[in-house]
Amino acid sequence: MMEKQKGRVEGKAEQVVKFSQKKYPNEDTSWLESLTEKQYDEIFDKLLNDENLDEIKHRIDEMKKVVSFFMKI
Repeated sequence: MMEKQKGRVEGKAEQVVKFSQKKYPNEDTSWLESLTEKQYDEIFDKLLNDENLDEIKHRIDEMKKVVSFFMKI
């Protein structure tokens, strides 16, 4: 991964974690580690739109499964 892109993803990760912690202060944020830029964008949008946290987590789990599947091919 290019350094500039890596920095951008880390910046988005930081934003999403901070926003999630403000919105859900008692929630564990470990599920927000090691995601793609697209996943961070999607989570941020869903948090802004007050979507259910369990649904957001489920959606990310599904995306991870798809990525994992294609990595094996």
